[in-house]
Amino acid sequence: MTFDVPRNVTTTSSGADGGTTYTVTGEDDYGNTVVENIAGGATGTSQGNKAFKKITSIVASGAGTGNISFGYGDKLGFPCFV
Repeated sequence: MTFDVPRNVTTTSSGADGGTTYTVTGEDDYGNTVVENIAGGATGTSQGNKAFKKITSIVASGAGTGNISFGYGDKLGFPCFV
């Protein structure tokens, strides 16, 4: 999945997935590898903090208890270093 601009990743679960960690791997706007672990939550949405331009894989640490979907949040990455 490639985003129009770098964005954070979200996970949404319909079950109690607080014990599951999702490892998201991808690239930033410059093609550098980015890895982030996002903790699953109880029913609802969990958000990551890192901005991904492209996602290459998402791996769960265990089986989820409900339906799980991934999307993007409202945190954006800008093409400059501060």
